[in-house]
Amino acid sequence: MDIARRRHWGVLVRPGETVKCNPGELYCHISQIALQDDKGNEDVRVFVKVDGNRIPIGTLSVDKYPQCKIGLVFEKEFELLHSSKTSNISALGFTFREHKIKSYSDTSTDEDDDSDEEVPLAIPLYPNADDDKSKETENGAEKPAATQFCKLKNACDVGGADDDDSDENAVDSAEVESGDDEDSNDQDGSESSDEVGEALKARLGQQKHP
Repeated sequence: MDIARRRHWGVLVRPGETVKCNPGELYCHISQIALQDDKGNEDVRVFVKVDGNRIPIGTLSVDKYPQCKIGLVFEKEFELLHSSKTSNISALGFTFREHKIKSYSDTSTDEDDDSDEEVPLAIPLYPNADDDKSKETENGAEKPAATQFCKLKNACDVGGADDDDSDENAVDSAEVESGDDEDSNDQDGSESSDEVGEALKARLGQQKHP
């Protein structure tokens, strides 16, 4: 509501009178009703009449409650009257235009609409990181990368040592076999040369003794 556009409004209702109020193109807000005179101790009932229907809006008393705060808004003609025969009743409030007021319910609705708007979810930088970690957690405690690397390195070293020893053994066995082959070849050669020599001697002996 624009306070600068509000205009104070008020009427006085005398005993036995009915006051007509016409807000015209504006709205009329009654904020308070009060007793103007304290000429009696009677309870005074105040009414508003709209479209022929009389509706009580408050009860006033000089001793207990000489005034009463209310909050009624009227957009068309209405009438004010009361039951006192000795006291005057005043009604106070203000007038305003329709587009200058915004009720609390409208404000709360707007806030609810804003709160109902969907908030975009944050996209993780590593979408599968959480799934992998959860799987590792279910299967068992996660092993440090350094430990795995050390185990792999040790396995490679052990395997390499075994390979070197096997290679050296293979070389040694090959050398032994080659040596054995050479010795056997030398023996075969010497045996063959001895046989040739004996054959020549036998032939020469035959020639000498025909």
